[in-house]
Amino acid sequence: MMRRLLEVIAKDLDIKQGKNESTSDWKARTAYSAAGKMALGSMWDEQEDNVNISVQHFRDRAEQELTALCKVDHDVTKLADVINEMVEEIYDIYLNCGFIYHSAYRIAPCEEKKVQIGNLSFVRSCGLQEKLQVCGLGLYKTYAMGKYTKAKSLEELYQLQTAPYDQFFEKLIKDTVWQETTSMNGVEYLRIRRSTYDSYWQYSPDEDVVSLMRMGKEGQKSYYFYKKEGAAIYYCPLPNWVSNHLGFRYAANWVLKKRGTLLPTLYSIDGGLVRLQIQYLYPPNILNFVKLYTWPESMKEINDFNRITKLDVFQIIQQTLEPLGFQFKERK
Repeated sequence: MMRRLLEVIAKDLDIKQGKNESTSDWKARTAYSAAGKMALGSMWDEQEDNVNISVQHFRDRAEQELTALCKVDHDVTKLADVINEMVEEIYDIYLNCGFIYHSAYRIAPCEEKKVQIGNLSFVRSCGLQEKLQVCGLGLYKTYAMGKYTKAKSLEELYQLQTAPYDQFFEKLIKDTVWQETTSMNGVEYLRIRRSTYDSYWQYSPDEDVVSLMRMGKEGQKSYYFYKKEGAAIYYCPLPNWVSNHLGFRYAANWVLKKRGTLLPTLYSIDGGLVRLQIQYLYPPNILNFVKLYTWPESMKEINDFNRITKLDVFQIIQQTLEPLGFQFKERK
C-alpha cells in the first residue's frame, strides 16, 4: 500500500498522467503538489507561543513530505537530490502569489478568495476545509456550468494587470527630456528580434526605435530607454523599481509588444496535459501566476521556461493572458 501512496495522492488531487508521460515524471509532479499542499496546511499548526508559524516551519513541512515520499516510492527516489530546490520553489511561489504574508521571520495565511471562470473556481486559500483539485501548486475546483456566482476577476486576484505599467512607460516616453550620452562602454541593448535561443541582449543599438538598454555590473544593472538618431544615442533614465526584482521585464515586454516582436509561448497537448515553452519570460506578476498553476517540466532542472499544466487550466491561462498581449502558438 505504501508503494502506491503517490497514486492515491494523485487521485485525491486530480493529477492525471499524460499519454506520453513516464510514471516517474507523473509521480514527481504529484510529490511536488503534495508537498506544497502539506506546507500550506502547516499554516494552521499550533505553536507554543500562539503566534504565526516561522518560515522554517513552513519549509520543514514541505521537506518532510518530500523526504517521506522519496523513501516509500522508488519511482521518485532521485528527487532526494533536489529536495532543497523544490522546497525553495514552493515557498517562493506561494509568497509571490499572495498565499502567505511574511514579516519578521514569521508568515501568516492569506484571506481566502475565489474567482469563478466558466466551470472552474480558482482558489487562493491556506484552508483545509474544502477538498480542492491541484494544478502545480495552484488550487481550484470544477463545478457544473451555471452553479456559481462570479466574484472578482482572475486578473485582480493575482495582480495580473499590465496596463498601469504600459501607461506609465507611454507617459514617461512622452514627457521625458532626452539626454545625449557620450560614453557607451559596456552598454547592452535589448534584442528586438530574436529566436528562441538568442540572448536577450546585444551590444549594438537599434536604429530609429525607442528601446531598452542597461549598464553596470552584474546584479547592479541600471536600465534606460534609449533611441538612436544618426550617430547620436539619447537616453531616458528609468525608476529604481525597474532595476529591482526583475522589474525590467515589464519594460522589455512593453517594448517588444509595441514592436510586434514578442515571441509567443509555444504549447503542445499531451492528453489532459499541456506542455509550455515560454520563449520570452513574462513580467514578474504574470510569471508568478503561470508558475503557480504549472509544474516544472523537470524537477531535476527546475526553470521558468519549460512548464506543464492541465488542459482545462491552460485554456483559462490562455484566455486571460492573450488580451494582455501575450500570444500562444501550438506546436505541431
